[in-house]
Amino acid sequence: MRRIRQTDLVLNEPLPWALHDEHGNLLLRQGYVITMQRHVDSLLARGVFVREAGDDDEPMVDGGPLPAKTVQLKDPVFARADSMALSLKRLFALALQDPCRVDFSTHVQTLANHLIEAAQDDPDSLLAASHLDRQNPYRVIQQFLGACLTALLAPAVGIAGQEKVMLVCAALTRDLGLWPMDEALAGAGKTLSDSQRALVNEHSVRSVALLQRQGVTESLWLQWVSQHHERCDGTGYPAKLAGDQLDAGTRLLGLCDSYAAMVIPYPARKPQFPANALRQLFLERETRYDALQVAALFKLLTKYPPGALLKLNTGEIAVIKARPTAPELPPTSFVLYDVQGMPMLQPKLCHIVNPEQQVTAMVPVEECRSASLIIKRLWLKPEASKEKETVAAAS
Repeated sequence: MRRIRQTDLVLNEPLPWALHDEHGNLLLRQGYVITMQRHVDSLLARGVFVREAGDDDEPMVDGGPLPAKTVQLKDPVFARADSMALSLKRLFALALQDPCRVDFSTHVQTLANHLIEAAQDDPDSLLAASHLDRQNPYRVIQQFLGACLTALLAPAVGIAGQEKVMLVCAALTRDLGLWPMDEALAGAGKTLSDSQRALVNEHSVRSVALLQRQGVTESLWLQWVSQHHERCDGTGYPAKLAGDQLDAGTRLLGLCDSYAAMVIPYPARKPQFPANALRQLFLERETRYDALQVAALFKLLTKYPPGALLKLNTGEIAVIKARPTAPELPPTSFVLYDVQGMPMLQPKLCHIVNPEQQVTAMVPVEECRSASLIIKRLWLKPEASKEKETVAAAS
C-alpha cells in the first residue's frame, strides 16, 4: 500500500481511490468528497493508504472501523483493548461525517459487545490496558476507560442484557460533542472563555444530536448520553436533574466518566493517581455521586488497580498486574525498574506488603515510557507470566 500525503487529498473533489488505514481497513470509499480541512488533517495524522497492484486482497467489513480481524476474541485481553481503543478512535472520526458512510449504530454496539466480553474474560488486563494507554488522544482514552468501568460495574447496579449493551454504547460515545473542540479546549488552558464554557456545558446535547444524525435511535442510549453530567445533588448539567430523576445508568455513567477524567492526563491539567481520584469521589459520595456505586467502584479498583505504577522503599518501581484474589492477599506486582532506575528486561515478581518492598509513592505513567514494551509483555504473554508467578510463589 502507498501512504497518502497532504498533496494527494484535495478538498471538495471526489477521492480518486478508496482510503485505508495501515492494517488495510477501509476508511473512505472512492468518490467520497472531503469538505473540511480538519478532516484531512485527522486522516493524515492517523495515517492513510491506498491499495496498489500486488497488494493482498483481504476481506474487510463495509466501512472498516470494526473489521472482524481487528478484535480477535482469542487474543489476550490487553491486546484486544488496544484494538478496541483504535476502533473507538476511528468511530469518533466517522461520527463527524454528514452522514457517516457506515452503519454507525451497529459498529458501536459491536464494539460494546466486544468490550463486555473482554470485561468478563479478564477484567484485570482490561483495567491495566485502559489505565496505561498513552498512545491515543485524551478523548479516546478517557471514553474507553470510562466504558471499561461501566461494563465491569453494570451488574453491581442491576443492569444486564441489552440494557447493559446500551449503557456501554452510551459510555463509548458520551463526549462525541467535545471531539471537534478538543484542540481548542486544550489550547485554552485551565481558563475557558464564556463561549467555550457554554459549548462544554452543551456538549451532551450536541453528542445526542451527532448520534441521531448517524442513525442512533435507541432511547436509553440517547438518554444516558444526554444525562451523563447530571449529578445527584442537582449541580450537574444541562437540565439540573437530581435525586430520583437520575436512574442507575445515569449515575453510573457520571461516576465512571468523572473517575476517568481525573486519572487521564489532559493538556490543561495533570492526572491524579487512582487512589487520590477515588478519595475525591468518596468525599462526594453523599452529594454528587451515588454512595453505593462509589463503594462498588472502590471494591472494583482497590487502592492500586491493575496498571498502577509504584515506587518502593528499595528505590525500585513496580507495576500492579492483578488485584488480590482474596482480602488477605496482596495484589500481583512486578518490579520494572531496578534500584539504579534501569528498566528490567525480565520483570521480577514482588510482594509490596513485605517490609523490604513497601510502597512509598505512586509513579505517573508518563515517567515509565521507557519500559512500555516491557509492561505490555506482562499481559501479552499471560502463560509465561503465570508460570513465573507460580514458580516464585512456590519458592
